[in-house]
Amino acid sequence: MPIGTRDENFLTADLAGEPVAIHPGSGRIVRRTYRIVVEYRSRTVSFGPKDLTTCRFVDGSPQEIEKQFCLLTAYTDGSVGIEWALPVRISVLKRTVIPPEPTGEDILIACGVAAAFGTGSLSLTSIAMGLVSSVFPT
Repeated sequence: MPIGTRDENFLTADLAGEPVAIHPGSGRIVRRTYRIVVEYRSRTVSFGPKDLTTCRFVDGSPQEIEKQFCLLTAYTDGSVGIEWALPVRISVLKRTVIPPEPTGEDILIACGVAAAFGTGSLSLTSIAMGLVSSVFPT
């Protein structure tokens, strides 16, 4: 982990002089423990891994995926790509889900969290398959 800790007691941040609360998960085996919740100016945004190299940036708690701003993906050259969410038509529900529009502050927080904590994580299935393959080599 680039910043070296996931203990929120050792993390401080501010945005334009105002405090930002960072609540990272423990970063243990299961993917949901890599979630990060950020609170600032009476708002909450969250980050959660989608796959090995990508995380979701959500306006709200990690469970509110219909409020997804974008996906952040780490590339091998060290850069992070941002893929903004587009409106999605859900024909079964007969409605269109329109993603929230991020503010400049949201974009700064997204880039800062991606740089500080990275993006993505292994799935529990990948970890289990790795353990099995190490126990039973071919």
